[in-house]
Amino acid sequence: MKFIIKCFFVLILILPVYLHAGDPAGANWGTCMTWQDTIWVQSDEFLFTLVFGGQSDATDEFDLGIDYPSAPPSMTYFACFPLPVFPGQLQKDIRKWVDPYDQPREWSISVSNAIGRKTLMKWKVQDLPTTGEFTLVGLKDSIKMHLQDTVTFRDDKDIKIQYQISTAIQSGQTADNLLPNDFSLFQNYPNPFNAMTTISYYLKKPGECELKIFNLIGSEVATLKQGAPSAGFSAIQWDGRNQQGQMTASGVYFYQLKVDGHIQIKKLILLP
Repeated sequence: MKFIIKCFFVLILILPVYLHAGDPAGANWGTCMTWQDTIWVQSDEFLFTLVFGGQSDATDEFDLGIDYPSAPPSMTYFACFPLPVFPGQLQKDIRKWVDPYDQPREWSISVSNAIGRKTLMKWKVQDLPTTGEFTLVGLKDSIKMHLQDTVTFRDDKDIKIQYQISTAIQSGQTADNLLPNDFSLFQNYPNPFNAMTTISYYLKKPGECELKIFNLIGSEVATLKQGAPSAGFSAIQWDGRNQQGQMTASGVYFYQLKVDGHIQIKKLILLP
């Protein structure tokens, strides 16, 4: 038994060197990598960085050279992708991902929170593929990951990231027909807010785009985005500051997305 434990810790030590795992984003993936996203799980001084994604030559099991084992678990606070077999838990979990990307996929995240403090989970909306929907389940409410980039919770949690292609694509429609408009502006989250909020939008195709904040009398407060972004989902954060970097007064504001001359507007509330 002692020999097995020693072998496990040796493997944990040498795998990062062999796989260049010191910085997951800096690994040499070659041409077979399709996508990956980072999830930060944080509670006070504890921070765990998890990476999930899809790759054409990966499997749904542990893939040496693709998946990364995590460090041994802490008794106080710990987050990982759990595995029922060796090595038991992963810091990076990459699944098989091949065109036409119509197979459901699921990643499990285990958060062990013996201290009972609030956990903040954050991810990058812009790094998620737009071929289907990614949903966080296992929390109070299911979270559409394309529409917000943070969630908070307490206590131990067993969370699942579920991917499935839209029923519209399954019925033979193309991705361009998924949304009724050439672009869609979503409700900011959280709302109301007092520190930071995320505004998400979808573009069916690239176009001249402006995302601006206005006050109740119609005066421009800040420009959050201007240019021609690529098609797909995007998310931008606003911290309540104006174009000069000054904090604005609490109250009701409007955010406007203008794409190729067409406009959508929604309301948000900034708390004191």
